[in-house]
Amino acid sequence: MELIAKRPILLDAGGIAPEGAVFTTHEQHGRQLLDKGYARESGHPEGADKPDPAKLTVAELKTLLEAAGIPHPADAKKPALIALLPAA
Repeated sequence: MELIAKRPILLDAGGIAPEGAVFTTHEQHGRQLLDKGYARESGHPEGADKPDPAKLTVAELKTLLEAAGIPHPADAKKPALIALLPAA
């Protein structure tokens, strides 16, 4: 089952799916994540659950940027990281 994380999720394989990441899991685990609101189906309209950058932590912003392949300074502050995010 292919899902999109609405918040960081610990995966069965031992990795972490950051918020906004597309990941695959088995059916039962996927249904549990959907029921709890931790993920949405990948076929769900894009941007429907887009996080508000102002509400994210610096670590979460860095994870989003890294997932998108956008370089950022290691010591960047929150406003600088938000400015690097692609426009919605």
